[in-house]
Formats: sequence, C-alpha cells, structure tokens
Amino acid sequence: MEIPVLDPGALILLAGSERHAVIKRLIGSGGQGSVYEIDDSHGPLALKVYFSQTVDADPRLAQRLDRGIALGPPDNAFLWPLDRARILGRPDLVAYVMPMRESRFVGMKRLISAPPDRVSPKLVDRAIACLLTAECFHKLHARGQCYQDISFGNLFLDPLNGEIAICDNDNVDVNGAPAAVYGTRKFMAPEIVRREALPSTITDLYSMAVMFFYILMAWHPLDGRREHETLLLDGDAEVSLYGTDPLFMFDETDESNGPVAGVHDPIVRRWYSLPRTVRTLLTRAFTTGLKAGIGSRVLETEWIEAFATMRDTIIACPNCTYEQVCETASGGQFTCVACQTPIAPPAAMLLGRGRLLLSHGAKLRADRIGRESGRRRNTVVATVEPHPRDPSISGLRNLGTTTWTAVYVDGRSTAVAPGQAARLAPGCRIDFGTVHGLCLNEDHA
Repeated sequence: MEIPVLDPGALILLAGSERHAVIKRLIGSGGQGSVYEIDDSHGPLALKVYFSQTVDADPRLAQRLDRGIALGPPDNAFLWPLDRARILGRPDLVAYVMPMRESRFVGMKRLISAPPDRVSPKLVDRAIACLLTAECFHKLHARGQCYQDISFGNLFLDPLNGEIAICDNDNVDVNGAPAAVYGTRKFMAPEIVRREALPSTITDLYSMAVMFFYILMAWHPLDGRREHETLLLDGDAEVSLYGTDPLFMFDETDESNGPVAGVHDPIVRRWYSLPRTVRTLLTRAFTTGLKAGIGSRVLETEWIEAFATMRDTIIACPNCTYEQVCETASGGQFTCVACQTPIAPPAAMLLGRGRLLLSHGAKLRADRIGRESGRRRNTVVATVEPHPRDPSISGLRNLGTTTWTAVYVDGRSTAVAPGQAARLAPGCRIDFGTVHGLCLNEDHA
C-alpha cells in the first residue's frame, strides 16, 4: 500500500476558497488514508489524504465529497468535509479538510478498554451521549442520507458532559446508493453480515442501537452465553453470533443466550438500573429489530424522548452511590439495584411530558423549557440547590438569560431573574416563558 508522507510545512490549496494553508503535523493513519493537522487563517483544520488504493476502490468518493461539501453538515457534531484540498507538488493525491476534533473527545471504544485507558462517564452523561447521537442521525436521515458505518472508530465522546463528535463523514451517501463500505461487523445489521443487504438508513438504525447498548452497558447486546462459551471467536463464529443466528442476551422468550452468573453480573445490574422505556426499546431493537425492514427498527424520535426522560430521572443510591433511574413517585420507595438499600425518591417537577427529579444538584436543561435543540439542548439553565441556612428547603436557581414567574398555592407570585432562585414547594408553578413547570405534591408525584 502506498502511504503518502507529507512533511510539515508543505503547502496546500483549499479549492473552494482558494486560500493556502500549511501542514503542521501528522495526526495518524487508518485504513483509508492519513490525517494531518494544518494551519489555516481561519483556525486549525484536519486534512485527510487518501491512499491511492482507497481512491481506486471507491469510484464514487469524489462525488460524495463534493455533495457533502455543498450540503454542509446536518449538525455541528459532524466533523464534516469543508473543502477539497490540493497538495502543491502532488496533483495525484485526493484530499479534503474538515474541522479538527477537540482533544476532549475520546474514542467510544475506551468505554470498554482495560483500565487505566477505560473511561467511565456518569450515567447521565451516557444518556446525553445517546440522546445527541439519536438526534444527529435523525437529522442526517431526514436529508435522505445514510452514514453506513456507525461504529467505535467513527464516534467520539466527551466523558465529562456526554457531547459527541462524528468523524469519517466521507462515507455518508444518498440512501439507496451503492455502498462505499459494509460497516464494522459487530455493529452491522444481521442482513449485512449475511450479505443480503447493503448499508442504508434502515441498517443505520440497527447500528445506532448497538452503539446505545455499548454506551449504556459497555457491552455488546448479543454477547451472552453463546459468545462466552465460544472457544474460538473467528470469522465463522462472528457470522453466526451477529448474522445467521443472532439472539439478544435479554430476550424474554429465549434465554439460551442469557447472562451467565458470575460473568455478566455487572451487565445485569446496569440493565435493571435503566428505565423501563429504554429497556423496552432496546429489547425491540434486538428482537424484532434483528429482522430487516423499517417496520422492525426503533426510530430516532423514539430514542430521543426516552433518553431525554432518562437523563432527568437519574439518582445515586445514598448508601453505595450506584447510579440508577428512579421511576417511583415521591412518597413511595424503591430498592437500589446494587446494594438493595431502600431509597426514598426525591420530589419532582412536571415539565410538559417530561419529569425532573428535584434532588440537590439536579439540572434543568434547555430542551425541557423549549429553548434549544442540537448540541445546545443540554445547556444547563437551572440547578436545584439547598437553602444556605435550611437544607430541608430547596430552590431552583435561574442560570439562564430570561426572567421566570413562580406562583405558589397561596396565590403569591414572584419574578425570578437570572441568578436568583425560586423556592420549590408542592403545588408551585413556574412559568419559564414557553413551558410551565409544576412541583408535584407527594400524592400526585
């Protein structure tokens, strides 16, 4: 394989803008080509230079690049092709520039790496990563495009806040066009593994569900007893596990690939820490969703609502700190899935169809009050804080830019300017401008 090596200081021309930039350093090489950091007058960019074999094997590459550049990204989380590039003195090379991936983003594979390389985001940040991923691919698919290779190599995560970055968007194509890649086997829809179909928006939905399972569980959804008992996990075994004979490890009608006691205990514990809505969608994705066809796959919009609700209803066990979703009403009680300690749920606020637990430190995010979408949907606009002199009293501090109105059951109302806090009391209604929040009484929680 011919690997083009470009020296620091080499000059490139950005074709669309006709401005010059300089190669700064090699970032790395992969299966398709090499990526360099370049200095540009508009800031740092990444330059991808293809191996000649990649170009020869992919006759539609240039067409996809030009279409993508003309359309622009469906969301800023996509590190999208910005411009074609010409390396001066190397007219034979095909290349393009894209935004640089920020150093805070790490590969999704580090969710399952061995320590100390493994990253372990909080459960709320895992839910946010799933939510943003679903929203990004919903926008892509709504344009009639498919990604083709949703996998560890192409999605990146900020483990501190759940934000994502999506790379290798040169694979994106019009849905139904001849595929440039088949994908990555453990993420492929079973019909692709069996070579009965090519990548499409429908197969993207399956790959996306696999990614959600990995983000939440750090495990593959089909790796149960069968995978554990497989002595040699070669190509034939993978075709069987993920293509010709796939079976969900939490399939309720066939337990032959279920969790193995003493091996999968952490996976089982995490499974039951998830809300019923998410478990139901995951079960659909890996039972009926193992069959090809749009009707069998879970849609992005279903995931978006489920993960937004999950994000707002997570608490930590006061005894062992294990994170889990609380679906029990205030005034009731449930048991920690890890240590079996009884937990009394905190008060809650209704926000349209959503619900926010009002435990100290809880965060109200922009999408719940109709303010933002996309990456900004998770912007924190308020936090629940204890009263400085009486921790039994909670307040909701306004971290946004607009003034709210809080109305209490005795008829009093007060304006809550940015920086101020509204006392949270049963029956209190807060007008956020576009959405009203209701602090629930215990018997209505």
